[in-house]
Amino acid sequence: MRTLAVEFSQHPFSARFFPCARESISWKKELELVAVSIANEAGSRPITVCSSGGIDSELVCRILYDLGIHFSVLTLEHLAGTNARDISYAKAWCKAHGVEQRIVHLDMPDFFNNGIERYIREGYLAGNVFRYFQLFLLETVESMGGYAVLGGGEQQYHIPDSESSEEKDTYIEFESGFTAPLQWMQKNESSHCPYFFYGTPEATLAYLRIPIVNFAVRNPEMFRHKLNRHIFKRLVCHSVWPDLVSREKLNGYEEIRRLRLETQKELMRRFGEKLETFRLPVERMREQLTANLR
Repeated sequence: MRTLAVEFSQHPFSARFFPCARESISWKKELELVAVSIANEAGSRPITVCSSGGIDSELVCRILYDLGIHFSVLTLEHLAGTNARDISYAKAWCKAHGVEQRIVHLDMPDFFNNGIERYIREGYLAGNVFRYFQLFLLETVESMGGYAVLGGGEQQYHIPDSESSEEKDTYIEFESGFTAPLQWMQKNESSHCPYFFYGTPEATLAYLRIPIVNFAVRNPEMFRHKLNRHIFKRLVCHSVWPDLVSREKLNGYEEIRRLRLETQKELMRRFGEKLETFRLPVERMREQLTANLR
């Protein structure tokens, strides 16, 4: 299994980034190196990018495509059509680039009511239902004999909600359910890439060193409004790939917001005391990444 940029420990739950083995180059070049390492690890297994139609998964497709690495796309389509707008971007991209795309239909209410429960019985606990989607995707690609690549691990920055809080620094938050895909791979003795953007310490550091990112984390007030995190991510991605197709903030995941929030509330009721979160200040993260570069 490829080494992620970050390692986790339990009891209490915490996260720590591995130090870079060398100076990072541009974020784009570092992500290309992540893609090459994925191709090497996949070996004879066909690479399958799980694409929702969002910017993150489209970037994964684009990087692999530009490098000439063969892959296909797997897209989940809600039976009720609640993510029709999203997957239209994935369908259009695959059609324009001649990339094979497989559509898997999923009954979202049934998945929330029954599918998640199966993973819970197998010992995977998370407060965020997205972790169970990740398990479903890994399981689906594994059953096809493929190597799954998920566009996860984007750096989402936060600041304390209260302006009176003593904590002022920008931080990244990990919840213990983040490790569910890693636990699944270990249990099934299989390797996949569930967190593409955390592929290496060097790729993680390269993102931090993008001028607009470096400015933003040193001026944390811009993340006071939660919507700004989405706008910021789009701005950064478009600064590196200016011809990316813009898309609306509203997506299929939000179309099922009521069902999702109700399910997550129930998960927290059942497992709240077993679920932990860890806040890592970005400056401490930067120190960990550059520990061997000083």
